[in-house]
Amino acid sequence: MPVTVVILLTVAAGATDALSFLALGRVFSSVMTGNTVLLGIAVGEGRPAPVLHAGAALAGYSAGTVVATRLGRTGEGRPTKWRTLVALAAELFVLTSVLTGWLAALGRPSGRLQVALLALAAAAMGAQSATVNAFPGPKQPTTRLTGTITGLLGSLAAGLGSGGRSRGAGALLALLAGAAACAALLAYARLLAPLLAPGVLVLALVRQVMAGMAPERVRG
Repeated sequence: MPVTVVILLTVAAGATDALSFLALGRVFSSVMTGNTVLLGIAVGEGRPAPVLHAGAALAGYSAGTVVATRLGRTGEGRPTKWRTLVALAAELFVLTSVLTGWLAALGRPSGRLQVALLALAAAAMGAQSATVNAFPGPKQPTTRLTGTITGLLGSLAAGLGSGGRSRGAGALLALLAGAAACAALLAYARLLAPLLAPGVLVLALVRQVMAGMAPERVRG
């Protein structure tokens, strides 16, 4: 998967996480480890609303992961470039559904609609994670970047080459940029906030299509 596609997907993940946390129930759409902790805390404190939101995020993420895994693989279980595009297109459809619901609520979803939009956002992130993970070649996560931080700090401490460090730093900056941009939109142009992630995903899809159509280089 081209580096530009990975960076764009990471920006989309940062934006979706920020939207979910700031406007859809104070939980994340891709960080399921954190959501599991939040769910445990809510259960321990006996607070039903946070339990509902964390549970919806976990359920949506799980559903998105399963569906994208099925869409992205052939009958032999091997992912292909074009099936990967199908999975990413499905993610785009889900993110567009989030935008539609958001606009219908004039940027202030509540109650069941808020929970539904949260579940859809989490499903989109589950689909993205599964799609990137199934793609052949070196893996660079676009959602959960704790391992990226660990690898980046480890390579710095060990004095390893700069290739992995630059990729890891780029991913972290992309996640930060997506979250910051979405937060700014929520503050100053609230109705447009959910438009950021699908807009960036469209660019990623176009780049992936171009990569799929490019002729393979002949190695001498």
